[in-house]
Amino acid sequence: MLNEFKTGDILSHQTLNALLSKMMNMIRGSNGILVQRVGNSMVISQGNQITSKRAASTTTTIPAVGALPAIPTSGSLSVFWDSTIPPNTGDNQIWDAYAGQNVWYPRQFLTTKSGTPSS
Repeated sequence: MLNEFKTGDILSHQTLNALLSKMMNMIRGSNGILVQRVGNSMVISQGNQITSKRAASTTTTIPAVGALPAIPTSGSLSVFWDSTIPPNTGDNQIWDAYAGQNVWYPRQFLTTKSGTPSS
């Protein structure tokens, strides 16, 4: 795609819009990820394909906390452990806990934190 442009080419508004359109059309979601073009934007969400034209998506709200709460006694809980909320001990990432566990686990990144709840 980028090889369509040569050094010194003058880029017009139409050329840049065509480039953006090509780039947006190249984005593909993996299993369980829905990618939709809405006007000049892309909406990427977790969802289940119902038909080729409609999709159901889910929204999850993750609370920001200053300290890890108690492990849930049923189900699961996800929190964003925020370093700017007192006592300022978080590492700014999402942590998950499931009933029956005794520590929290970071969702994605390596950390130096222990995952021991504060309560």
